[in-house]
Amino acid sequence: MAPRTPQLSPRSLIRSVTLASEYGSEWVEVLAREIERNHRPDRSRLAVRWVWRVLPVPHLRQARCVVCAERWICPDVVWAEGLMSSGRRALDRLDR
Repeated sequence: MAPRTPQLSPRSLIRSVTLASEYGSEWVEVLAREIERNHRPDRSRLAVRWVWRVLPVPHLRQARCVVCAERWICPDVVWAEGLMSSGRRALDRLDR
């Protein structure tokens, strides 16, 4: 099964088109690349918990975004990844 690419929700698509009409599609793409580059989790989600100080048990921790402190994966990154994968076509149609 192929990995699923992030898709833009209708709200995100409206946000992208509105930003592109106001500032231009090149600016929106640069913004999305900056968000993808700067927003990242603050720590690894996989951790080890020790039971009775002897038995290691793996568990998942809640990671947060370094920039906006939202739970990982933050809404800005979801928007940026969706725009870079599928939203580009919508912005290209807007430029015509």
